[in-house]
Amino acid sequence: MIMGLADAVGASPFNLVAAASYLRDWVSERLTLQPPIDVSVLASPRLRGAVGSMDGAVAGAVVALEPNVSDVRVERASVSLPPQVVVDPRMEVICGMAKALHAEGSEWLHAFRKAYELWDKLNPNVRNALNVSEGSVQHEDVVGRDPLPLVEDQLEDDVRGRALKMAEIFSGSGVLAKEMEGLGFSVRLVDYQTGGEAHDISQETTALKIALELVEEKTHYVHFAPPCNTFSQARYPRLRTKAYPMGVPGMEGEPVLKVANAIIVNMCKMVKVLSDNHVLVTIENPRGSVLWHCPPIVKLLQDQPEDANWSTVDIDYCMYGAPYKKRTRLLTLQWRVDPSEVDGMLSSLGRKCDGLHEHVVLSGWGKVLLKFFQVCEQISFDLEAMCATRWKWSSKRPSNGTSNRAPKKPKALDDLGDAVEKEKDVIATLPFWDTLMNQVDETFTKFGSISEFFMKSFPTLEERKALSQTLIDHFGATETLDSDFTAGIKSFGLWQICPHIEAGNKGLVINQFHKHLIMLILIQGPRTDAATSPGVEYPVIQPLVEAYFDTPWETSSLQAGTYDCQSIGFVKGWTRCVAALFAAHLLIQNDLVERYRDHLPEAYKSFCLLKGLVTADYASELDRINANRDLTMGSVMTRAKPNCFNALHQINRRLKQGEKLSSVVGNFDSGKIPKSIFGMGAQESGAIVNLVHHLPLECRAIFGNAVAEFGIAKGPVTHAAIAAPHIRVGYQPDLMAEEWSINMRNTEESVTRAAKRLVEDYRQAPPGLRKSATAPDVAKMARVSRAFDLLLGEFAGKVPSSVFEAEKPSLVSLFENRVLDDYLYTLTEECPAQIDLTKVSEIGVILANNKAAQEKEAVEKSKVLHLQVQTATFQKMVNDLEGDIEALTDWVALEVKRKSSWQAMVLTHARRRYVRGLERVREFAEESLRVRAGALEGAAMELADFRSNLESASSLKCSPDSRFLLMVLDMSVPPNLSEIDALIRQASSILRNSVNNALLVLLPQRYSGQTVKSNLNATRRIEDALLSNGLNMDTDIAVHFSVDAMHGNDKRPLGARCRLCVSDKVPEGVNAWLSGVAARGKLEVPLLRIKEMKRLTPPNHIGDSVEAYSLSPAERCQQKGLKAAATIIETLISGTAIASPECRLDIVELNLLAVPDWIEAAWHLKYSWESDSGKPRIAYFGFARDLAVQKAVCGHMEAILMQEWWEGHPDAGPKEPDNSNPVEKPSLVLTSWDGEVPALSEVVICKFDGDEAYGEKWNGKVSSFRDFVQTTVAPIIKKSVGGSAEGGPGAVAADGPDMTVGDRPASVADAILPSVPQHEFQSSDVLFTVKPVRNLPALHITKDYDIYLSLDEATHKSTTLQLDPMELLGFNVGDVVPSEGDAPKPPPVCKKPAAAVKGRGKGSKSSGETFGAGVAVKGATLEENLGVATVLTGLFNEGKSHEDVMKIRETMISDLKKRISERCPA
Repeated sequence: MIMGLADAVGASPFNLVAAASYLRDWVSERLTLQPPIDVSVLASPRLRGAVGSMDGAVAGAVVALEPNVSDVRVERASVSLPPQVVVDPRMEVICGMAKALHAEGSEWLHAFRKAYELWDKLNPNVRNALNVSEGSVQHEDVVGRDPLPLVEDQLEDDVRGRALKMAEIFSGSGVLAKEMEGLGFSVRLVDYQTGGEAHDISQETTALKIALELVEEKTHYVHFAPPCNTFSQARYPRLRTKAYPMGVPGMEGEPVLKVANAIIVNMCKMVKVLSDNHVLVTIENPRGSVLWHCPPIVKLLQDQPEDANWSTVDIDYCMYGAPYKKRTRLLTLQWRVDPSEVDGMLSSLGRKCDGLHEHVVLSGWGKVLLKFFQVCEQISFDLEAMCATRWKWSSKRPSNGTSNRAPKKPKALDDLGDAVEKEKDVIATLPFWDTLMNQVDETFTKFGSISEFFMKSFPTLEERKALSQTLIDHFGATETLDSDFTAGIKSFGLWQICPHIEAGNKGLVINQFHKHLIMLILIQGPRTDAATSPGVEYPVIQPLVEAYFDTPWETSSLQAGTYDCQSIGFVKGWTRCVAALFAAHLLIQNDLVERYRDHLPEAYKSFCLLKGLVTADYASELDRINANRDLTMGSVMTRAKPNCFNALHQINRRLKQGEKLSSVVGNFDSGKIPKSIFGMGAQESGAIVNLVHHLPLECRAIFGNAVAEFGIAKGPVTHAAIAAPHIRVGYQPDLMAEEWSINMRNTEESVTRAAKRLVEDYRQAPPGLRKSATAPDVAKMARVSRAFDLLLGEFAGKVPSSVFEAEKPSLVSLFENRVLDDYLYTLTEECPAQIDLTKVSEIGVILANNKAAQEKEAVEKSKVLHLQVQTATFQKMVNDLEGDIEALTDWVALEVKRKSSWQAMVLTHARRRYVRGLERVREFAEESLRVRAGALEGAAMELADFRSNLESASSLKCSPDSRFLLMVLDMSVPPNLSEIDALIRQASSILRNSVNNALLVLLPQRYSGQTVKSNLNATRRIEDALLSNGLNMDTDIAVHFSVDAMHGNDKRPLGARCRLCVSDKVPEGVNAWLSGVAARGKLEVPLLRIKEMKRLTPPNHIGDSVEAYSLSPAERCQQKGLKAAATIIETLISGTAIASPECRLDIVELNLLAVPDWIEAAWHLKYSWESDSGKPRIAYFGFARDLAVQKAVCGHMEAILMQEWWEGHPDAGPKEPDNSNPVEKPSLVLTSWDGEVPALSEVVICKFDGDEAYGEKWNGKVSSFRDFVQTTVAPIIKKSVGGSAEGGPGAVAADGPDMTVGDRPASVADAILPSVPQHEFQSSDVLFTVKPVRNLPALHITKDYDIYLSLDEATHKSTTLQLDPMELLGFNVGDVVPSEGDAPKPPPVCKKPAAAVKGRGKGSKSSGETFGAGVAVKGATLEENLGVATVLTGLFNEGKSHEDVMKIRETMISDLKKRISERCPA
């Protein structure tokens, strides 16, 4: 039928040629997917008889799968088997398939999974033939077999021939265990809900007890599923976060959290115990659980076993048939079968949702259960595969409920312990056996090794001769003994064996192995004759080599013609022969030789005559070592596997023969790890390098004794631990602080102490909890040990030496008992600047008890040190101090010379800078912040001139369509009715000039004292005037004011109305002003607080700084503040075409009063908008009808601009001229510069305090230095005028001011020249007066060195002289007398000349310098007279006496007169 189908699909119209060929090959069995995997299977008569169908299947020597498209071919084998072998054909086939797949590149776990799948596909007849029950195939039925590498001879007792055991911790209802039990596992459940306190994992004792029980029961697999109720992210309130995995702050006391933390800590301890005993472990919790971030889990992952690694598997349960996703993580401990393995156990379970199905949404939290058969079956497969590969387990895989185990196969005799076990029947017949074994144990405990027993028990030649004679008497030779070492088989006796360790090549022997060897020799005798004992090797003997012995080894002849006593050395077999020697000694000591001879005559006979092999002669001992190295380092039946100490013994022998160390082990002291030494692995080779290069002798001895006592594989230290770089002498850990890293460098003492601790900790641990130290353990112990050295050093420095020596043993005991480990390790993590000994309570008690002794010893040490250095230190410091004084004296002389010409330069520079700034400020204000005064009719002309000038300024030029104008009429306090009409009429005429013009009218507010009628009349008059002048006033805007921290007595209205008007000739929708946000009818405006209000008056008027509380209600209503005006302007343009940098906005105020709100707002917005791409450029024009208002506003703005605009202007320059030739401060040795003042540090001053010899002398030197600084250096520093070329504090950038001033800055006069009314000026206080002239005011210097200017009514009656804002003596104004080259300016009008203005400026008394002591020299300029007065005033301030000042005054006046006479000889 299939052939017909092939013909049909291959013909037209299908033409499926390839498919047809495939079908024909399939029917004819010619088709194979790949070359077959050949698997040999045992064949026997019983198999052929039991399963006749298999004979047919294998008739052609091939058993194929059905159909024949598989990749497995099973053949019969015909190789003979050794005796006592029991075979499981099924497992042979499965292991053979796995081996073949592994050879093709598959990893072991994948190979075994595939092998099981292929087994299920085999022909049923083949499976039935191979699936033989236990015990049905024995040796006598076996024809032969092909040996399979995966079925090793050696099997582990705990897994051989029986089903696997598993335990589920936190099992709940035990769903996982039930599934695993169905798969053939033996299960155990542990859960508090079912087992009560006996299963309470939160109790450490209970947890460890359960773990040890599982180990003793030889459990193979343990699964932990800890409760996730506190770890879930769905919990509210959250008890844990990833940042606080052990509990968020404040929740630590929650009982459920405490219990959960204890469970996790104890669970990790259980896992540690299980993993140390090679139990496979998995831990389950949700993928996002905080459990994975808990410190115990993190530490568990860091401390993984050497031959295993932790891996994670994430599972989405929807991929196993569950209705929900519930992503779960399994943490698995993967025991590596092969070094190349990378996938972890259960890695194939890691399936993530494919997104092709819907999920049920879960709520709350709960334990995730592995309750799907596929999952459990995969665990079963992986676990069995790992057992089969790691433990060579050849048992049948468990199946549902059956117990079809494979037959046991005995272990090969390559383990002495097993060999002894096989002789237990013989041992049972020896009543003295226990006595002998106890003596063996005592010998190892007392002496450490058999070799040491003989060396210490028989140290002299005579004692050894006596021992030899005793051996001859009891174990006499049965034939002639040899005497030469020529090549061949030689006979010798026990008494001729040298027990010294240098007699053999082995070196260290593990005690347990030596004990087993002694036991086996006592049972079987020391079999050394390979000719008569199958499987036995000859000992290879040689003469002793004297070079190997540190002290000469003496021998003596006991029998002529034979070897001397204890004169035979060994290339191989020394361990066996020394064991035989010790066994004979035991029999002699216990008088058991005759009983032994009678009971075991053949064994006794082998004691009497030993056989050995002498190899060919060699040119040198090195040649002999090299030729026999493999014999020595090999591992055979009666020889333990060699370790690093055996290699060390070999190396020492080579070195004693003159070979160089570098040629033996290489030059590995640089920290590199050798690949191999003597053919050993990397870890063994690394251990050899450390033993040779990096470990002290005592440390080697400690490790060697430990290895001899416990072994190397499962003893205190493994090869990996010995090879760790962290235990090397000189190793420096990488710590947080570099100083700590250096101090923590290993020393011989710390390394030795660490070695002792590693061994003792292992010895003191219960046998079930013992753990071999790994490299991380060694690193931690080395660090802790070195930290203990530092702790001892710190302690030694705190107490007297006698106390330290007395207390040191107790501290060492604390360290050895692990009391200090946590504290010491924390020290190395935190690296504190000072070790706090009081944190160790025992040391704290010692320090408290010995405080007095500590203080006394510290005082004595201090005195001794003090006496040793005092004289030299004092002389050196005196010399340094005198050198500093000399350097300072030279510097003062140069500084005085420099400053004599500096003062005048500073004053002139500051004066000219101010004058230049005032000019630039006025030019700037004239350009963009112009204020005019005059009749209202001229306002339009002035405005036109202002806007015309704006067009000539490049920064404000724009197209006609982009020019916008906003006129402001603030009628909050309305003028009289006629003024209202005039203002609106003038405004309407300007308004009609452009569609871009608008008028903002602030309607009257009712204030205290105003009647309602007058308010309404004014409002009505304004609105009537607007209508009659043809203005569109449809836009009515409500203004809401807000005041920060409004005072309770502030009665101002917080609401107002205003009208935004345009010409009624403008078509609807054309004017931009009516499209903005404000046109909707509402404004939110911040209002100025009353206490910030001031009345502006012309500069220098008496009483021009009027406080707010003296303002009238109308004046208060009128002032709204800078922020209010700025807010109104910004709101009006918001949402209009005006808000563009291409536009220009001109603010026009027609009825300017002494309220600078709008001009300040324009200034503020001008610079804040420059950096805003969504704002226009802005200018201001104000028109006042009163000249006094113009002067007040202009003066006010000039003061603001001088502070905010000029100080940051590029043309302003520095506040002081650059000091191009400063005198560099001298370099001082003992003295340091404390800012500008030289001073001695506190340490220097107090250096000799309390010293009887030099205390008073040094204090005198210090006092002299202070006097020198006070009298010579300090005056120069006080007069310093600085030399910085930078701007002072508050300087701003050239592109704009620092807008940090308030709404109402003080005027120039207020800020710089506080004035005083004339009637308050006390003429009696005047020290010096310069009389006024027509163009100059009078100048007064008072006794307080304050300077005043005043106008005289008689002199200045007919002049227009006014006191402009100025700071006297050239600080803030131009010269009092115009300098040459300055263009004369018409003096401004002064309305109140009868005033005295007090001047305090930068150089005034309030800032550190004062002026006074008036001088008037005929012919001298005012500046010259005032200059003399300035110097004299400074002398007064420095504390000079009046007499000294007068003397200096006379000298200066004399010098001034000389200059005048030179200038004007007439």
